[in-house]
Amino acid sequence: MVLEKAAATRKARLGPDHPDTLSSMDGLGVAYLGVGKTDLAVALLEETLERSKAALGTDDSGTLSAMNNLAVAYQEAGKRNLAVPLLEEALRLTKVRFGPSHTYTLISMNSLAVAYSQSGQLDLALPLYEETVKRQKLKSGPDHPHTLISMNNLADAYRASGKLDLAVTLLEETLEVEKAKLGPDLRETLATMNNLAGAYSEAGKTDLAVPLAREALRLRKARFGPDHPDTLEDMSTLATVYARGRKLDLALPLFEEALRLRKAKLGPEHPGTLASMKNLANTYLEVGKSDLALPLWEEILTLEKAKHGPDHSDTLSTVRNLGEVYLETGRPDLAVTLFEEALRLQKAKHGPDHPDTLTSMNNLATGYWKAKQLDKSIPLFEETAKRKEAKFGRHHPSTLGTLGSLGVNYRGAGRLKEAIPLLEEAYRGLLTKLGPDDPSTLQSMDGLARAYHAAGKLDMAQPLYEEALKRRTAQHGPDNSLTLAIMNDLAVAYWSAKRLDKSIPLFEEMLRLQEKKLGRGHTNTLLTVFNLGVNYMDAGRLKEAIPLLEEAHRGLTKIAPEHPNALESMSSLAGAYLDAGEWDRALPLYETKFRRQQTRFGLDHPDTLRSMGELGFLHWRLKQFDKAIALYDGKLKIEEKTFGRDHSVTLGTVANLGVNYRDAGRLREAIPLLEEVHRAAKKDPNLRFATDELVDAYARAGEDRKIADLLLELLPETRKQLPKGSPQLAQQLATTSMWLLQAKGFAEAEPLLRECLDIRTKVQPDAWSTFNTESSLGGALQGQKKYADAEPLLLAGYEGMKQQEQTIPEQGKIRLPEAVERLVQLYEATGKKDEAAKWRLERAKYPVVAPMPREKK
Repeated sequence: MVLEKAAATRKARLGPDHPDTLSSMDGLGVAYLGVGKTDLAVALLEETLERSKAALGTDDSGTLSAMNNLAVAYQEAGKRNLAVPLLEEALRLTKVRFGPSHTYTLISMNSLAVAYSQSGQLDLALPLYEETVKRQKLKSGPDHPHTLISMNNLADAYRASGKLDLAVTLLEETLEVEKAKLGPDLRETLATMNNLAGAYSEAGKTDLAVPLAREALRLRKARFGPDHPDTLEDMSTLATVYARGRKLDLALPLFEEALRLRKAKLGPEHPGTLASMKNLANTYLEVGKSDLALPLWEEILTLEKAKHGPDHSDTLSTVRNLGEVYLETGRPDLAVTLFEEALRLQKAKHGPDHPDTLTSMNNLATGYWKAKQLDKSIPLFEETAKRKEAKFGRHHPSTLGTLGSLGVNYRGAGRLKEAIPLLEEAYRGLLTKLGPDDPSTLQSMDGLARAYHAAGKLDMAQPLYEEALKRRTAQHGPDNSLTLAIMNDLAVAYWSAKRLDKSIPLFEEMLRLQEKKLGRGHTNTLLTVFNLGVNYMDAGRLKEAIPLLEEAHRGLTKIAPEHPNALESMSSLAGAYLDAGEWDRALPLYETKFRRQQTRFGLDHPDTLRSMGELGFLHWRLKQFDKAIALYDGKLKIEEKTFGRDHSVTLGTVANLGVNYRDAGRLREAIPLLEEVHRAAKKDPNLRFATDELVDAYARAGEDRKIADLLLELLPETRKQLPKGSPQLAQQLATTSMWLLQAKGFAEAEPLLRECLDIRTKVQPDAWSTFNTESSLGGALQGQKKYADAEPLLLAGYEGMKQQEQTIPEQGKIRLPEAVERLVQLYEATGKKDEAAKWRLERAKYPVVAPMPREKK
């Protein structure tokens, strides 16, 4: 960089404290800021300021320049706590040195106001901005560039503080001056035009904002090109004016215009204005813009509370709508708070058995269900059903609807034996009362199908789904949201039944319909993208699956990052990365999911614990054992407190912790844990995986005898499970015998090896493993000093394996040098030195096999 060379030259020629050197250092620091080298800028400007104070004095213009520039650098570095005091000091000194209206003073004043604004201290920023504009106008005139910049800054502050009328008036004045002075398409003019369009939009003056934003974008494109940052900023402003919509085409602009006009004409509390707000909010929901719908519903609720009171029917209807939006956007806690207050008001106004009270009870129970608080939702649904039955009768549609909801909750709690009869009753009753095409009937049909599905009765679930889809399609068309919901359930049922040939085409059809109707970024479309991606993954089509899962994860996270859908998409994408061997891409996803669930649910929530285990597993796969151990240890403490030490879930974590201790080389901690789970596996087959892990730990610890004892202990159960005389039984006998030989249990190994050899001779007479068994039996006899019996077995075993050498798998090739070694030991033990020497030469033909790493005793 030229400035670096100039600063170094001046420092060498003039010394570090010369005014010209300090000026070069100051300029270089500003240049570093311009290219994003903030750390270098801060360090250099700190040095410059310190030297300037010492060499030039605190009130020298060079010192004040360094002070201002250092403050700017602090702001860029996020150190606003350092920037503000420095700017306050700079302004005080500048005023004393140059007076209140000097250019340096006004620049310093503006810099301090910006710092206040960025720190959220608008009450301090506004007076400074206002004074800057006033003095700039007096000093330089209303059309000077510095004056116009100050006016724009003041208008931004007005907008930030909600003083939109003042902001609009000031921006209109600024734009008029800039057009006359600078021209309509200069960068500064276009920036003011863009700001004014935004201010109009924020003030609800859409009729002024739209053409101004369009004009600013047109001029910006013509002057700077379509991809210039300023053009993109104007494009963003125009999108914001159109209610941040994608292709809202006709509906959203019309709703926005209607709402603006009604607010101006009728006032915010007029029924027509509220109706427009509700229409706009509902339209936002239709196009997947729940983030825009939510504040509207909240505003509606505020207005209706002010107009009607909190217990008015219109207010309570809005409470229900707002609560549903909270549920859809993954904020059930806020929905529950609203529903609890509504129920309290209804009870106070109407009593516990009024229809409106019962509706509020049903809404609150639904909120609890969505919040996964089944301990609260189930009793409330039970009470609601009881009160409705007393008031309306068991077979009233309202009662049947609540019974169906109770059945759905029982299903969610795993109480399928209670869920299915209720859902069957609700479906039959609604079918009789309302007919097969009523929405309540079709909803109950779907609920019953899901219960059958959860119970594994897919043969009963699929016909119901197929019937519901047929009726929904005939009634509403293929792209109706209700039709698509049933289509999704049917596709999931096919998927669960591993009928990917049916589930994949159905998800593909859903995606086509939803993309056309809702757009690619709608929540429901993204969920179908996700499901299709998972189906592709299960079908082994990873190249098609991963892009879809990435898209779903991005979209769902953007809409509601804490929602279970976003977290589930994160988990599945991580799983796809694992399947593709891209573990480094999976790890940050698992870490993020765990953090979010911990923040949202707490560390002891089942979902958080599940994510904790997934993350621990991945750290284990990546050989990051310290991290895995910390996670499994924390998980174990929570599960032990929640479920008890003997619970299968807890013991599964005990086993995983033991595996990580083992693989980290901490065998003395690993083995007791794996032994504990092995003992428990005698009663719980799901824990039997721990036995193999324990064998591995024993092997690493050199505990050959313990492995042999463990396998002998398991052998009776193995004999029950495997057919007598089968190759599988022979393999188990061979494995057990191998460890007995390792532990010098020669006499115990002999009968097992004879049985194994008998089986293999009959079913696999020419297999290399049969000859290996022959050699092993010879080793067992040799270990008992039965040399005469051992010799023919050892010779025949080795020769047989030698002949079958090409068929021996890589992991089995160690058995050849083992067989030779036994012959060497035999002839050494019997004093046949020539034979021993001969076999030692044979042994030398094979590579030396390194022993398994074992823990030092």
